Amino acid sequence: MIPMHAHQEALRVFLERGLGIEIGPAQFMGWARPDGIVASIAFNNYHPQEGVIELHGYASTRDWCNKDRLRELFQYPFDQLGVRLCVARISEHNLTARRVWRAFGASEFIIPELRGPGEAEAIYTLHRDQWAASKFMR
Repeated sequence: MIPMHAHQEALRVFLERGLGIEIGPAQFMGWARPDGIVASIAFNNYHPQEGVIELHGYASTRDWCNKDRLRELFQYPFDQLGVRLCVARISEHNLTARRVWRAFGASEFIIPELRGPGEAEAIYTLHRDQWAASKFMR
């Protein structure tokens, strides 16, 4: 798998098309195969004084995700930026992403109708201590 971190606009387009949303100002991290991008993560809504950043992610395949790539992904906010808390907003219907965030050790909060009429949003908060204690860091 090829790291694509320098290709910010291509990663933005891939993620926004995949999620069907516009992200706004963000820093992107992603991976590709020779035939194209397979995963893109956006880091946005960064609040350095509070130590909080938001993550959005989209992947066209599950096999991009392994412990080494997850460590690299969370090294950016926790180690390079020094944040204490990562936040993700996920549709209540995206059971795969929700399962992954719970596996990280993140706290889950369900907010009714935050995604729109009749659709809740799951908000995940992952503190640096939760990440450090997760099975992904062993």
